[in-house]
Amino acid sequence: MKNNKEIGAYNLKIEKRKALAKPFMALDKTQVYYGYDQANVAENGYPLHIIGMEQSFLFPTVNIYLNRMEDIEVNIAEQELKKQQLILKKNVASAYYSVQFLQEKQLYFQRLDSLYSRLNSIAGTQLSLGDISQLDKLNAQAKKQQISLEISKMSIEIQNEYSNLKAMMQTDEDFRIANEGMKMVVVNKPEFQNSPEIKQYQLRSEYLKISSKAEQHRLLPDISLEYFYGNNRYENSRSYHGFQVGLGIPLYWDDQRSKIRASRFATYANELFLQNRMISLEAKYKTLQNELQKFHETIEFYNNTSKQLSNEIARTATRSYEAGEIDYYEFAISMENAMKLTLEYYEAVLEYNRVALELNYLIINNP
Repeated sequence: MKNNKEIGAYNLKIEKRKALAKPFMALDKTQVYYGYDQANVAENGYPLHIIGMEQSFLFPTVNIYLNRMEDIEVNIAEQELKKQQLILKKNVASAYYSVQFLQEKQLYFQRLDSLYSRLNSIAGTQLSLGDISQLDKLNAQAKKQQISLEISKMSIEIQNEYSNLKAMMQTDEDFRIANEGMKMVVVNKPEFQNSPEIKQYQLRSEYLKISSKAEQHRLLPDISLEYFYGNNRYENSRSYHGFQVGLGIPLYWDDQRSKIRASRFATYANELFLQNRMISLEAKYKTLQNELQKFHETIEFYNNTSKQLSNEIARTATRSYEAGEIDYYEFAISMENAMKLTLEYYEAVLEYNRVALELNYLIINNP
């Protein structure tokens, strides 16, 4: 949150909205003028030179609504920041668990590499003794090459995932993720009403309603104030002061009425968008729950059955190999099958965490 430049940009957008917020009464430019009219004669018989200023402003209630609209725009920008923070948190967590999984997968292939490296080193002796066939030896060599290639691919994938994570963290310090096993993400039920997206739609509805009221109040007269001062430079001259107050009354109302009507339609449309978004969020929540249950069942099956099976396969294979009941080739295949069950478990945990993060940071991106 501190270092990410995109989050910093959204923070600046909030400051921009605050900077654009006007004071209570925003005034147009004050008109200052000079006038000279030979028909405007003072008591000394000479025309007056007139200096004056004029200021117009909207009916006061219009400014009240405009200020409320500006406050809402700041709130919308703040909700957009919260939404982007949620997205960043989800993406960082997702990348974190991806690195953990890739490290576990790399460890899996490294263990296989050790098994088949030893198999390849003794393959010649086993072939001469008749323990394995020529085909078994060739298969072991092919398997070793395949595993070496997978280890190389894993290293690249881990580097790429670290690069992705660093691009989001945007810190100058190097960091590593400990290879300490994957844990399941705790799932929290989201409150849709607190979703930044939903709040944005609610704020837009409020904004449009206030905008409609502002347009209605623009039908009220504008107010103008004018002060002027007259004088001339001749003998017996004196100063003349004056002021006038005026009202700006709209003579043609159709344009303003069209804006009011359009604003009301925009409000109704936004309300429908809000209802649609709520329906979409609820549907996505149910879909994600079903996905989560699917991966949870896989994980539970591993914990209750596959884990014990994996340990038993490894234990039996080791005991049989040490007793001479199976050769090393059969031992390697059995150990691979045992370890693959554990890898499938980590794959299920990765997918479970992906869905859990979607639930915890439930957002439907704007179209």
